[in-house]
Amino acid sequence: MCKVIAVIDDAPLVRESVQRLVSSMGFQAEQFSSLDDFFASTACRDVHCIISDVDVGGRTSKCLRRRLMALGLDIPVIFMTALPSHVRDKRLIEEGAIHVLPKPFQGNALEVCIRTALQL
Repeated sequence: MCKVIAVIDDAPLVRESVQRLVSSMGFQAEQFSSLDDFFASTACRDVHCIISDVDVGGRTSKCLRRRLMALGLDIPVIFMTALPSHVRDKRLIEEGAIHVLPKPFQGNALEVCIRTALQL
């Protein structure tokens, strides 16, 4: 069974390039431009991992975590950000995020995070 990865980012070029990268690793990647689009889709119950920008269209990582918890979904999350913050990134890891990748990142760094998230 192919593992499904959700890519959530409001920047189309980032979203598309991450989707292509994830697909090249042998995973099925679904892309979403907002948290609302993701949670409105049927995919939110079928994904094995989420790769999301820390701030998607004004919605923060905290909003993503709250909505996952409210739905009873325990999906591993990898965050990415163009504005790394040691304090915030450390807090996200403490709250259960797999990793916070600073943009731009290398494909092998993302693959390590995905394999960690999926315990492969």
